[in-house]
Amino acid sequence: MLNRITKYFHTLKFRLMFLITIVLLLVVGLPVGIYINELDNNYHEFSINMIEITTQMVYQFIYDGMMNNDTSKIQSNLELLAKEPTIDLLRIYKTTGYVLYSSDRDEIGENVRDLRNSFNYDEKGEQLELFVEVGNNYFHRHPIYIQKECAVCHTGRQGEIIAVLDVQAGFNKSEQIYISAKKITIIGAILIVVILWIITNLLY
Repeated sequence: MLNRITKYFHTLKFRLMFLITIVLLLVVGLPVGIYINELDNNYHEFSINMIEITTQMVYQFIYDGMMNNDTSKIQSNLELLAKEPTIDLLRIYKTTGYVLYSSDRDEIGENVRDLRNSFNYDEKGEQLELFVEVGNNYFHRHPIYIQKECAVCHTGRQGEIIAVLDVQAGFNKSEQIYISAKKITIIGAILIVVILWIITNLLY
């Protein structure tokens, strides 16, 4: 039995089948692999753009409240915006970590580093703009700088960071489309390889 199997491995038919398998995997698998890699990169870039646009929308929405030093308006606007399905949480905190405003009222007065739904901050880059991806959730930390209009209520140099806007969002619908496209591509590639392998092996 073992002798037959060994002889079969040395036959021309087996060598052709093996060669055809390798060629099909290279011809189909390599382009598909490159395509999936580009798909991953494009989706990551799309997600970063979306969270950045969301942050800009939030900032514009609370801008009037900040300019008028209307704390109740800022808080109510954050809570209103957080009702958007793609937005999980909105908060504004001092550079020390003290939470000033949050769509989750229980967070107000807490330190952002002690909160369960906060990501770990790099002490060295604490006040810098940062994008973080955790599973299907995206975090955007956007510094709020002192502007000329802020001098009425706030002391400090123009351009100095006065607080940080923290936006947490998830793009479930786009994530589902992305995952579906990836699965269809992989399944399609496997089917093509199998069908071509069967056809080519039936020719001899």
